[in-house]
Amino acid sequence: MLVPVFLLLVSAGILQTLGVLPGPIIDIDYVYWAAALLVLAGLVYTLAHWRCPACQKILWYRLNPDYCPSCGIRLRK
Repeated sequence: MLVPVFLLLVSAGILQTLGVLPGPIIDIDYVYWAAALLVLAGLVYTLAHWRCPACQKILWYRLNPDYCPSCGIRLRK
């Protein structure tokens, strides 16, 4: 998730240098909001697609399970 935030900062800096975006510096409030939204989107995506490799049931409600609650396969060595 840090790569998109880094690209956002670099592109905003370049666009401000070229005069496309107004202002001498990036408004830091917008950067914080963009970073928070990207991290939240990554968390939601990860939890929504976290599945057991055997039965493909969603594991989002278990943060670090040893076994799948549906099929019982061992998830950790």
